[in-house]
Amino acid sequence: MTRLVKITLLFLCAIVAQSCSVIDDDLSNCDKALELDLEVRLHTQLDLELNQQLTADQDNPIRQLLYEQLKDIFSDQAQDIDAIIYRDNSNEVATHINEVINSNQKTYTISLPMDNYDAIALANIDNNAVVNFTGNEINGEGKITVPADTVNSQRTGLFAARKEITITSAASQTVKMTLRQVNSAVALLLDHSGVELNKVEVFVEGTASDFMVADSSFIFNKKIVARANLPQNNQPNQMPSRAQQTTAQKCFTAVTLPSVNTPNADGSYYNVVVYATNSDGTITRTELAIPDQLPAGHLRVIKAQLQGDGRVQPTENTNIGVTVQLDWQQGGEHEIIL
Repeated sequence: MTRLVKITLLFLCAIVAQSCSVIDDDLSNCDKALELDLEVRLHTQLDLELNQQLTADQDNPIRQLLYEQLKDIFSDQAQDIDAIIYRDNSNEVATHINEVINSNQKTYTISLPMDNYDAIALANIDNNAVVNFTGNEINGEGKITVPADTVNSQRTGLFAARKEITITSAASQTVKMTLRQVNSAVALLLDHSGVELNKVEVFVEGTASDFMVADSSFIFNKKIVARANLPQNNQPNQMPSRAQQTTAQKCFTAVTLPSVNTPNADGSYYNVVVYATNSDGTITRTELAIPDQLPAGHLRVIKAQLQGDGRVQPTENTNIGVTVQLDWQQGGEHEIIL
């Protein structure tokens, strides 16, 4: 009797141990190995882009300055990764990866039951300071969002990817997700030779407010105003003294989400607005209506000349619309010059 009990127990243990390998069993609940390969890939090589847009020899100093300002934005180095795998048509999170990698690629080995899944991945969200990643508790609703109306320039290059995954009965699978850049940059090169001004502020208006990761779409549900910055070695938005100037051009850069894909009613895709405080204390407001799209992962360089009365005039692209308001006062009446 004792021997019979031992044999029965051994038989039951063998069945349990082989429950995910017996041919006639339902294997759908058995975990399968998955190699999830995440890679950040750039669209724009910054040095090549600058060489194409700034071709003159006299542009060399400003080209180098722009490179230093934007090299960490247009970089395929992912500081942090946030990847979520949902069960298909469900808010159930099967796997969530959130860690610092400081690399452009990393492979994760995970185990999942046979099923269909929806995967999203983002890079460089944690230290961006301007955007948030929200809605990720719901499958399909995760988005990069700019929560405020007026913001500073973004601090990191943002990358994202999405993929539908099917786990089959294969012993192991490899799934590759390529994260591509979703933010962009605008640089205003302002030639201020011969002009004495107290202060210049530059803003980029009309770019996207959100990016929906699940369908790779941009949303424009509110007006975003992004401040463009001078190089870090100058006080923000203050015109440097003559002793500090190494060139008559100053570059203001703003890192934002992209512009619309189709032009607005006036033919523009986004606007660059310049507020120049003159030596007499008056403020001149110039709005530049940019007729060229600002796509994700791209840099746009705009050259302009600062005039004696504080107005800004484009010097190369004559299709840019210009609206000038002299003696500008917020909320008051302005002199509008077309």
